Amino acid sequence: MKKTVLLLLCLLILQSAYAENLPSVCYGTTQEGRLENGWQLPSSGKNYEAYSTLGVITGRNYVHSKVYDLVVAAYKSLESTAPDKMFIYGESGSKEG
Repeated sequence: MKKTVLLLLCLLILQSAYAENLPSVCYGTTQEGRLENGWQLPSSGKNYEAYSTLGVITGRNYVHSKVYDLVVAAYKSLESTAPDKMFIYGESGSKEG
């Protein structure tokens, strides 16, 4: 029983990690749309953090993969252009949009 549970847990973790590396796809409109393969922004970095730990825990910091790349690159750039600043980002969306 323990081996089965451990195996299932490992498979879920691997599946989750794989799914997050796939490009995102948006469907529909802002009001009536959805997101496939949303990427979760890091909860914090050298010069930024999420506004709410609860927001991160409940999965309210997912974005399109292209947005993820832009946000992470922007914070990286700000490390050198605004080294004394700390940034806080707000809620973005759920994994499904």
